[in-house]
Order: sequence, then structure tokens, then C-alpha cells
Amino acid sequence: MQDVRDVHDLVALMSVEIVLDSLANICVSKPKGEVFVVALQLDFEFKKIRLTIAENDNHQQNPAVVAYLTMVWNMLRVLASQFESKRAMGNNLSQWDNFVDVSPPIPQEIGRQQQMKIFRQIYCYTREKNRTRIDKYWDPLHTFMNNFYQTRTAQLEGYELDLDTAYQALRIAFTEYKPKPSEEQDETYWKRLFALLEVATNCVTRITGKNNYWYDTLVVEETPTKLTAFNLRHALQKITSQH
Repeated sequence: MQDVRDVHDLVALMSVEIVLDSLANICVSKPKGEVFVVALQLDFEFKKIRLTIAENDNHQQNPAVVAYLTMVWNMLRVLASQFESKRAMGNNLSQWDNFVDVSPPIPQEIGRQQQMKIFRQIYCYTREKNRTRIDKYWDPLHTFMNNFYQTRTAQLEGYELDLDTAYQALRIAFTEYKPKPSEEQDETYWKRLFALLEVATNCVTRITGKNNYWYDTLVVEETPTKLTAFNLRHALQKITSQH
């Protein structure tokens, strides 16, 4: 992974634990028993970085995983370049001088096609693992939501609306797109699936955020005797973790 313009920028990015965890997460494709860890090494002299991939099966090297992660990494670099080009078109370039904060989010209109290409690659590669997670968590989530709807009479809003939106988006995605997808399926298929899972993931992120008093209260109200039997936060995060 060469031609790094500024290694310090990459250090700032890759030192964020969630980024390394996400790269490890999208390497998991088997339904069970597969674990990956991704670490970062730097070569300041030659301005290179090395991603080290470790898996729990040490008996064989898996070149397919290396090729897949390298491909995703290169696609992410293209997306980053598109965002950088757009950012450079702004009027106030000085705001980026010596920028040390977390990189701002990429606007939705930037690199949309590239984002879908990345999504398609990851979705196809991890579909078996995702299917296992859906089969494990969907029925308990469905039961929880039925109980939730029975106790709500007023129009939903705020976090309650987020929970409903996430559930409905996931339900449509898993119902209409249950057959195994392939990269050859048309663009409309992928656009709709991408949009559904994007909406669900954004809602889940808000619901399961730290110090969310509403979530803690909701779980106690809806499952007072089944907290150990069903963990709503865990289920939602697992179902959407690779999107």
C-alpha cells in the first residue's frame, strides 16, 4: 500500500479503533468459528503502511482474504480521493491547514456510486455470516417489536420512530432480498438494498449510542424479566454490523 501522501493523516485515521475493527469485521465470511484482527504498521521513511491481518485459523494462509481486503482498501482510497477533490473546491482552504481533528463525514452526494460498489463487494463476501446473524436474532427482535407496538398508541417520534424505521427497513431488506445476491444483479437492486440498510444502520447508531437514557428505559419497560434472554442493542448492532 504505497504512494501515501501524508503518513500522519493515515495514523490519525487508522488509530481510530473502530476503523480497524470494521476492517476485521468485513473479513468474516464463514457462518461460524471465524475471527479476524487487523493491525497497523507504519514505515515513515518510505511513506508506506502495512495492514497485518490475523485470523484464528493459523494452519493455512488465506490469500482470498488478503486479496479481498486489499480490493476494498483500494476502493476506499478512490472514495477518499473523490472527497478530497470536492473539499479542495471549497472557498476556504485554510480551514484544512494543520487539521488534527476527526475527519468530517463524507457528504452523501460525494462518491455515491463508489460507496455502492464498496457495499456490494462487502455484502456479497459476508452474506453467509450475515445470514447466520439474521437467522439468530430476527425472531427475538420480531417478538420484541410486536410487544413494543402493542404498548404504543400515540404517533411515534424521536427514538421510538428511529426504532420503528430501523425495524421496518430491515424487515423489507430481509424479506425482499432474502435470496443470495450476486454482483451481476442490476443497479436498481443494489440501490434499493443499499438505501434500506443505510437507513436502518443510521437509526440503530442513534438508538444504541452511549448514555441513551431512552434506550435503557425502553428495555426495562418491554422486557423486565428477559434482559438476559434478549439484548436489543446487541441484536441491532449485530444485524447491521457489516453495513
